[in-house]
Amino acid sequence: MTRWRPAATTDVDRLTALLAACEQADPVGLEVEPDQVRARLVRPGLDLARDTLVAEDAAGRLVAYVEVADMGLGPGVLRIRLTGAIDPSARDTATRRVHDWLNDRAAELRRERRPDLPAMLGTRCGASDRRRLDLLTAAGFAVVRWEQTLVRDLDQPVLSAPAPAGVSLVPFDPRYDEQTRLTHNEAYADSPTAMIPDRESWPAHATGLPTFLPEASVLALAPDGPDGNPVVGFLFTLDHVDVRGRAAALLHCLGTRPTWQGRGVASAMLAQTLVTSREAGHRRAELHVGSDNPVAGRLYTRLGFSDTGRGHAILTRQLPAD
Repeated sequence: MTRWRPAATTDVDRLTALLAACEQADPVGLEVEPDQVRARLVRPGLDLARDTLVAEDAAGRLVAYVEVADMGLGPGVLRIRLTGAIDPSARDTATRRVHDWLNDRAAELRRERRPDLPAMLGTRCGASDRRRLDLLTAAGFAVVRWEQTLVRDLDQPVLSAPAPAGVSLVPFDPRYDEQTRLTHNEAYADSPTAMIPDRESWPAHATGLPTFLPEASVLALAPDGPDGNPVVGFLFTLDHVDVRGRAAALLHCLGTRPTWQGRGVASAMLAQTLVTSREAGHRRAELHVGSDNPVAGRLYTRLGFSDTGRGHAILTRQLPAD
C-alpha cells in the first residue's frame, strides 16, 4: 500500500536514495548527495506542505517525489519548474498521479502568485520514461531540447584560451555576488526554462549551496562597463559525486552578458576552470549541454569534453493568464 504525503526535512536520507536510484536508471540531473537534497528542501519560497508530495511504500521507502517551484519572472511570464522523480519499480502505479498533481499544483501556483501573467511550465523527462513523456506530450508539453551529459579527464592538457582585452578572470568573489546575479538574469532572460532568481532565492541557485566551489568558479570582470556592473560573465562549479560514486567538478552554470557573447569570454572562463579544478584535486569534470546550443557543444568538444550517451528531454508548456 502506498501513502502520499508532503515531503519533510526528515526525508533527506530516504529522498537521496530515491533520487540516486532514479538517476541510475534514467538521469535527468537530480541531486544525489544529502547536502544537496537538504538544500533543495529548505530553498526559499518552497512550501513543503503545498508544493511537494512523496509516495511512501509499506516498508517506509520513498518511491516518488513531486515538486512545483516558482523559478521567478521572465519577460512577461512566470516560470514554474515541475519535478517528478519516480522509482522505476513504481512507474506503473505512480506516473499518472504524479503527472496530474504537478499540472494541478502548477495552475494553482500561477493563480496565487501572478494571475495577471501567463506561466511557462518547464520539466525534465528521462529518455526511457516513455509513459511520462507521452502524458506530457498529450497535455500540451513540447520538447524544446535534449540535454547531453559531457565529461572530461582533467589530467589532459588544457588548450590556452586567453581572456579578451579589457577582461580579467578572477575566482568567485562574494563582493560581486549581487552584480553576478544581475548578469545571470540578463544572460538567461530569453531561456524559457531557466531560473531567474531574486535576491532571496539567488544563494540556493549556486553560491549558497554547500557544494559550491568558489576557488574553481570564475568571474569575468570588465571594470569600465557603462552601466557600472563589471561582471560580464561567470562560471559556477560544484563539488559532485555521480551515481557511480565518482567524484567530479560539475560545471553547473555558465553565462555571458549578451553584449559580450562571441568574444571569447566563455572559452577563457572554461579553460581557467579546468585548470583550477585540477589544482583543487579533481580529476574529472562534468557538464550538461542542450541540443539547441550547437555553438556551446562545439566549444566543449574543442576543450576536450566527450559525450557520455546519457541525456534527458526538456519540455515546456504555457498556461494562459486569467
